[in-house]
Amino acid sequence: MIALGLGGGSALLALDRADALGALPVGRWVAYPEAGTDKADPYTTARIARNAALPLAPAEGLVFSRRTDEANRPLRPQCQYVLEGRVPSARFWTLRAVDIQSGKLIAKNGREKALHSRALLRQPDGSVRIAIGPSIRSGNWFPVEANRPFRLVLSLYDTPLGSGSSITPLGMPAVKLEEPCDA
Repeated sequence: MIALGLGGGSALLALDRADALGALPVGRWVAYPEAGTDKADPYTTARIARNAALPLAPAEGLVFSRRTDEANRPLRPQCQYVLEGRVPSARFWTLRAVDIQSGKLIAKNGREKALHSRALLRQPDGSVRIAIGPSIRSGNWFPVEANRPFRLVLSLYDTPLGSGSSITPLGMPAVKLEEPCDA
């Protein structure tokens, strides 16, 4: 029983924390470019099966996610964040908030569960600035309401990055805590 418990627990931990295998980290954002291919490592394949996810094939796009802000603190639903910067080139992209434990999409009071590139205001230089959190903000606001920490998922559709182009010079948008947060 002890061996079974330790084995099962270590397998679950490996599925949740095996970010190094097949990962493409860009700052605090992480993508798994081989997730939708037959080259995916066993941990990525197991994570996909466990979460019933349908990963994008490289020709379709690339999905990045992050669990922390720029100070490496977990993203919490009671806090106000600001996502700002340039998003890599893509024909279309979406931003979603996902509950870390359940993997379900979250939003506030039945509002939109995703924000997309064709429905937001851009800065004069083409960058984006999106307020994320429970309190309404002017400009681009993505409402998030949940009981537990969440992660942000940025899906880039029809992007040259899927063809093996480098993303490093482009970077990814930053996620910063906008004001002190309780709890």
